[in-house]
Formats: sequence, C-alpha cells, structure tokens
Amino acid sequence: MFRYLQQKSNQINYCNNVKIFSNLINNVKINHYVTKKPLSLHRSKTIKKTQKRDESIINGIVESVPKSESTTDSIKMLMNQLNEKLKSPKPKQKSSKPKLTKPTQSELLMNENENQHEKDDDEEEDEQEEYGEGVLNFDENMDLYDQNDRLAEYEMDENRMEGMEDYVFDDDLPINNKNNNNNNNKQSQPIIETKEIFTQKQQKEEEKEEEEKKFIKRLDNKINIKREEDEYIEDEYIENDNNNNNNNNKYLENKNKNNNNKIEEKPELTKQQQKEAKKRLEERIKKQYGDKANLILFKIEQRKKNGQWAPENKVTRSDMEQIRELHKEDPEIYTIPVLAKSFRISLEAISRILHSKWSPDQTKLHKLHKKKVLENKEKYSPYSKTNKEKNYINLSSQAKININNDNNKNKNNNNNNKNKNNNNNNNNNNNNNNTQKEKYKFTPNVIPNSLLQRIDPKEWYHQVKDYNNYRIDLEKKKNNLKNNFEKNTNEKKEINLKSSYERLLALENNKLNK
Repeated sequence: MFRYLQQKSNQINYCNNVKIFSNLINNVKINHYVTKKPLSLHRSKTIKKTQKRDESIINGIVESVPKSESTTDSIKMLMNQLNEKLKSPKPKQKSSKPKLTKPTQSELLMNENENQHEKDDDEEEDEQEEYGEGVLNFDENMDLYDQNDRLAEYEMDENRMEGMEDYVFDDDLPINNKNNNNNNNKQSQPIIETKEIFTQKQQKEEEKEEEEKKFIKRLDNKINIKREEDEYIEDEYIENDNNNNNNNNKYLENKNKNNNNKIEEKPELTKQQQKEAKKRLEERIKKQYGDKANLILFKIEQRKKNGQWAPENKVTRSDMEQIRELHKEDPEIYTIPVLAKSFRISLEAISRILHSKWSPDQTKLHKLHKKKVLENKEKYSPYSKTNKEKNYINLSSQAKININNDNNKNKNNNNNNKNKNNNNNNNNNNNNNNTQKEKYKFTPNVIPNSLLQRIDPKEWYHQVKDYNNYRIDLEKKKNNLKNNFEKNTNEKKEINLKSSYERLLALENNKLNK
C-alpha cells in the first residue's frame, strides 16, 4: 500500500508540499485500505471494472473517504489535508492515458503461440503428475511411421482380434525423452524400437521351439531306456527263477543231510531231563509273551498230538449245521476240500463235523455261553450299543390304588378272628371277598431286577427316577391306610355283636350320639 501511494504521488504535479505527505505516511500505521490495488495490465482479467479507478488515479483524482471508516486520528488529519488540496483549482495537463491501438497480425500470432505454449506446459505438468516421468506422445505422425511394422506384428500375433488392425493401443506407443527436443529424433526412435521388438520376439519363439525339441528327445531316450531295462529285468528274472529252483533243491538236500547228522549226534533224554527242558521252555515263553503264554503252550501241545497247528478260524454251531446241509444237498460239488477252503478249516475238522453224532446238553451249552460272555463282555453286556432295544422298558401305564381294596381285606380278617363261632357269616364274608378281589386287583407295573440291571443310566435315568418316586408314594399310601384302619378297629373292639340285627342297632345309636 505504501509503494502504491508513493508511485501515484509522483503523478500528482499540483501538490506543493510532497515532503509533508511522505513524512506523514512513514510515521503512520494504516489499518484501512483507501483504494484497492488494481491488477497489472498484462495479467488483469477484469479490466472493465478497474478502468474508472485507474483513470481517476492517473488524472490526480482521489475519492474522498468518510471519517467514520478511518480508525486513527492521524489518518483523519491526513485525509483532511488531502481533501482541501484536491478542492483547489487544477491546472490543465496533458493526459498520460495510453492510446489504444489495434494489434497487428504478427502480434496476434505471437500472442497465440505464447498461449499455446503455456497450455502445453500446463498439460505436460498434469500428465507427469498422473503418469510419472514417462509421458505418452500423441503426435499426428505417429500412425504413419509404424503402420507397416504394426500390421506385420498383427498378422503374427495368435491372440489378435479381427477388425482391430488400425487401432493403436497405448502399449504400442513409445515414450518421449525430455532431452530429445528435435522432431527428427522423435520420428527415428519408434522405428528402431519396433524392429528390435520384432526381432526379439522371433528369437524367443525360435528358442522355445528348440527347447521343445530337446525335451521331446529326452523323453524318447527315457522311454527307450525303460523298455530296455524292462526287457533286461524280465530275462534276468527268468534266469534267476531257474537258478533259484536249482539252489533251493541243493539247499534242501544239504539241510536234510545236516538234520540227519544232528539227529544221530543228539543223545536220548530221560524223562526227568525232558521235564526240566519243558519247564525251561515254559519259563522263557512266559517272560517273552506274558498273558499269551498259556495259549501258545496249548497250541504246541496240539501240534505234538495232531501234527498241525490250531485252525485259522473257529466255527460256530450254525456254521457246523450249514456244512452238514450243504454236504447233504450236493456231496459231489460241496466236497471236503471245497468246504475247507470256504470256511478256512482243516480237512480233518470237516470230516469230524460230518461224521460226528454228538449233541451237547443244556448244561454244556450254559457253560459255553458263560465263557463267551466273559471273553466278549462288550458284545454281551447290557450297556453295549447293540443292546439298546433290550434296555427299553415302558412305564406309560402305572397301577392305580383303590382304597376300598385294603379296607375290605383288613375288615374281613378281623371279622374272621372275632366271629369264629358264626360259620354262616364267615362263609358269606369269604364269598364277598373273592368277588371284591376280582374287581379290585392291585397289579403294579413293577420292573424286575433282571431288567433293572440292563438299564443304561445315561439314557434311562429319568425312567428309573419315575419308578423310584412311584415306589415311595406307594409305601406312603399303605402306611396311611394302616393308620386309618387301626383307629376304626379300636373303636369297634368295645362292641361285641352277636347278630346282624344288633349290629345295625348299635351303628344307628353311634350315629345319633355323634
């Protein structure tokens, strides 16, 4: 603001005391703008709005500022002095206003070129911010220099698209170097790059073809080698079989000779020595095998008796019956060796099954069943998963108690003890009791102990709980009935009735007394 006022003060020629004006400005701190600073002529975009202000300042005319807008007293004094001097008459002077002239064609062209350069610079800066240092060149001549080369690449490309011959992709365009400013360099670079790319692609394709050929040759060589090895192995295998057979025969002959020599050399053992040797053998087997030692010794004894080990598979009663039925149907088809293979049993065992007439008793079967249960507890236990159906017990319909049932029983027992002499009355009472028992039979749905043992506590916990609650309630009701009956009987002990007529009279008297 200070500079602006100083510049404009030089244009005012009619001010006599310029020193006073400048000293006041230097000593005062202005807090309010008197006039707005106009923009320079070469940058101004709003010339029309600021034209009047510029003309007034150039001609020495300053707009008066009201006192209310000023902030300090010093500014007020300064503005008063200026207003007094401005009101004084003005000498006529030549206008320093520049005369406007029409620009020539050369000037217009220069301005247009400068504007275009500025726009291009701005666009380049924006593109550099988006794409980095490398900026794509979109000149008009780009489609001409690489047209032939690009068509050749298009024809060689396997993944080409039909109808896209004239289309130029961004990847095909070269990147400008900022250092190369000449147009000749710009046109010469892309041609060299396209040729180099084309040659590189051809070289890569040739290398791939060579590698494929080498790979195929390697596979052929490996296949041929494997065939030769297989043939060689087959020949060796046949030769080895023949040699092995000969060697085995020789080995067996030598073994038999050695065994014969050893048998001859071994001395005969006495009974005591045999028992001692047997004990030693049993001790060794027990140390090595533990619990399985008894089974192994049992098999050794069978081997001595029968000359064979124990069978591979044990046969059940149902299997034995099936063997007999099959042999009866077709003895020519279901022969002993066929059955031995199917059931995995020795020939001697099948012959025993077919010719035996022994049938076990119930005691024997009971013992066998116990052994099965002890050996296979998981299979035969009531808690197993397979026996869930057996554990099922219904308690949906529980027994109901009738009070008359217990009262009639107890009354009849007392009457029989008291009235032994009256046979007729006793007979009538017994007949009545039989009829009442048939009507009111007490049949509680009690679970037997055999079923209770089978119940799984995890699945049938609630069922057992209901049963226990039912049993407890039943005992409570019985106790209540007994107590009530004793009260009634104590009252009746004092009365000794001889006949039914006297009994009725006594009952009526009791009711009246109550």
